[in-house]
Amino acid sequence: DFPETDYSFPLPWLQTSVSAGDFGDVEVGQLGQVDVPVSNLGDLLLDGTARIEGSADFTVFPDTFDAVPGADDGLVVTFSPTLEGAQTATLILESNDPTVPELDIPLTANGFVPQDTDAGDVADTGKVGAETSACGCATTSAPSALGVASILVGLALSRRRR
Repeated sequence: DFPETDYSFPLPWLQTSVSAGDFGDVEVGQLGQVDVPVSNLGDLLLDGTARIEGSADFTVFPDTFDAVPGADDGLVVTFSPTLEGAQTATLILESNDPTVPELDIPLTANGFVPQDTDAGDVADTGKVGAETSACGCATTSAPSALGVASILVGLALSRRRR
């Protein structure tokens, strides 16, 4: 015959929509970024810290977060490769959420160096009509008709002068 009573203990509740950060291909010396929203679905202030474990080419800013109940905060994770190849790290969020005191988010990225296809590289092959394909392989092609005609005219003129 007692009235129904609900008891609850207000807690902070960390939630993020990012379960993994994939930066894809990022050119060496350039910067890629992933935004990591941090939401508080609880009834108390959420606060915590963020850090990266793994490759030093990943960074997080800021390294702390806090959100009042029902609000959001955010972090920015960046990847700036210093060398070529696949790299991994883990973004670790530690908070006062008692149900998830630590949240690990895997990070993956690939640093790459673009293939140089400038005309200067083509001339280095020493072949007439040399080109560099997307794979970086040197190929040769026939000189253009205009190029052949100008060479023949030049030869004819040089013979006439002698």
